[in-house]
Amino acid sequence: ECVTSLARFEEKFEGHPRLQEARLLLGDTYAADHKLEAALEQYQRIPGDIIEIGHLAAIRAAQTTRELGRSPAALNSLDTQLELTTDSYKSTEIMLLAFEIHLERGESKRARELLHRIIAANGNSPRAENLLQAIDILDSIEPLQALSLKDKATQ
Repeated sequence: ECVTSLARFEEKFEGHPRLQEARLLLGDTYAADHKLEAALEQYQRIPGDIIEIGHLAAIRAAQTTRELGRSPAALNSLDTQLELTTDSYKSTEIMLLAFEIHLERGESKRARELLHRIIAANGNSPRAENLLQAIDILDSIEPLQALSLKDKATQ
């Protein structure tokens, strides 16, 4: 019923200021029903430069793409969104998801490079609250590298 209502909203109110939010909700509804291709299609219809939700749509699209087994495509979409995102909190969230995907792919060096980038840009920011958690994840793989990053992040 939710899908029907949101799809009807999209048809009836093209150009409505809340249309992109409706698309995000429709994507979330499809994802909850395990209709990942349909969810991905909705997320990808949302322009990345919409300040309020562009990064959310890109993150959800990347998560869905990853679930579909297409991690390289997920990383490409995150890189694209990162170029459009100027807010430090949002860019940190994008890079932390990319960090997770790189670790899943066994690319700890690339994951570590992302953490260095986050620390350089936002290390002392309270908005980077997930940063230390990401370093702890890396610690289980590369203890010495994680210790060095933790020191830099908490200075």
